[in-house]
Amino acid sequence: MIENREEQTMKWKRVWIVVVMMILIILAGCTRQGLGDPTATKNDEQIIGMYSEALDELMPQMPTSWIYSGTAEYNHVMSIGEIYETMGQKIYRIYGEVEDMTGGNSGADFRFELAYSVLGDSIVQSKKGQMLMDSDYDKIILIKLPLEIGNTWSENIIDNEGNSVKITSVIEDISEDEGTIYTVRYSAKGSEYYEVREIKEGSGVVHFEKVLFYDGDMFPVQYSLFKLNREETLIVKEEKDNESVKDLGPFGDATTIELDTIPQLSEGNVPNEDDLVALNDLIMEFNGAWVKFANDKDMGILEFVTNDGDAYEIIQKFPAGTMTLSFELIDIGDIKVEGNRANLHVHEIIKKVVPEKTEMLEYFWLYEARKIGDQWVVHSYVSDAKNGGE
Repeated sequence: MIENREEQTMKWKRVWIVVVMMILIILAGCTRQGLGDPTATKNDEQIIGMYSEALDELMPQMPTSWIYSGTAEYNHVMSIGEIYETMGQKIYRIYGEVEDMTGGNSGADFRFELAYSVLGDSIVQSKKGQMLMDSDYDKIILIKLPLEIGNTWSENIIDNEGNSVKITSVIEDISEDEGTIYTVRYSAKGSEYYEVREIKEGSGVVHFEKVLFYDGDMFPVQYSLFKLNREETLIVKEEKDNESVKDLGPFGDATTIELDTIPQLSEGNVPNEDDLVALNDLIMEFNGAWVKFANDKDMGILEFVTNDGDAYEIIQKFPAGTMTLSFELIDIGDIKVEGNRANLHVHEIIKKVVPEKTEMLEYFWLYEARKIGDQWVVHSYVSDAKNGGE
């Protein structure tokens, strides 16, 4: 029995080392891209303000650090760096580091960032970092009201190759162990890929499992909470400019994003008539929604963006309600389409009014749109230096 256990452990180590090496090979060829009511019960679907207190109670408060251990001696540590409320949601920013099993020989960056956004009836996880053993998707709904066994929801998620994947999730179990634990299973349509999380009241994620595919075989890998430290911050983010308090201008911080964060279409084609009309309509509707968002904090803007692109991130940081915007010109130029992606060159002139100051601002944008199902939405936009942008 002992020998079998040792053999199994060695097998997992070999598998995990292969996985790490595969990740490092991929990294070598890629460019890294950024990153109420006190009487409400657990199953109360009443939304307090714009987010649910029942969901917020699943998260710990500062200072909290998690230490996880898992398959093949995998380990990572993470800490809450900040908690703040913005645009009707509560955001927990997490900074962490994965243990370097190569002994420092890989040259890879083992740091990562997570954000848990408590918004409406859901908690959404966003992540940045290549070495973290976690979801195959950079953004996913972790759990959703009502907190009941059998509650099921679906979402379309963009994978790392730009493909839309339908994920169906279900709360499959609720248990008690010094607090309520919700077990959630996430399944990808048309694939054997799955994820499972256990989310504990007051502690967040205490267990994670997913399946890896290698050489024709499936291997489940997992990590679990080893220790929850509620007294100190073990991981601190390196000091940088606080982007959340910058004057982001009328379109957020998009002018500072490097142009190469939008993949240039190598064999872009002129769109067919239906896509041409849909893409032109998208830009006009997106900009109309942006005016309502910037002026009145109208969150209808989220209908026109992916949930994992730069546009979404800019919306989260934008100081809506501090200015009045109106468009003087929207001139849509060259449009190229390749599969479910499109690049659009757009010239815009915007009137911006703030107390005691009025400006006319001119922009040349390169938009990236993505087609999810039969709908085009904005994924990102940057200053188009090649066509007049700064």
